Amino acid sequence: MFAGEGVEGPVGRWDPYIVLAERYQWTPAEVQALDPDYLEELMARLAAEADHEEAERQTRERQERQAARRREQAGRTQRAMGGGWAVEEAEVE
Repeated sequence: MFAGEGVEGPVGRWDPYIVLAERYQWTPAEVQALDPDYLEELMARLAAEADHEEAERQTRERQERQAARRREQAGRTQRAMGGGWAVEEAEVE
């Protein structure tokens, strides 16, 4: 959450302030005025939300890949069966 999308590494000194400024439009002075226990809980909650969003994103991507594989497999099966959907012709009178 704090290191940026796709970037791994240590959290910078100002990253928590940046996160709070972007999300709540708080200044560093406003953040420093907060109770330290409250700030710690808030940062833990924001980190948990980011983890949850990342897990949901990964789940969506996995489901999309699985659906694409199923579509590709269905296409290969269809081509192996002659290239068209098997439809019986009905006699119409």
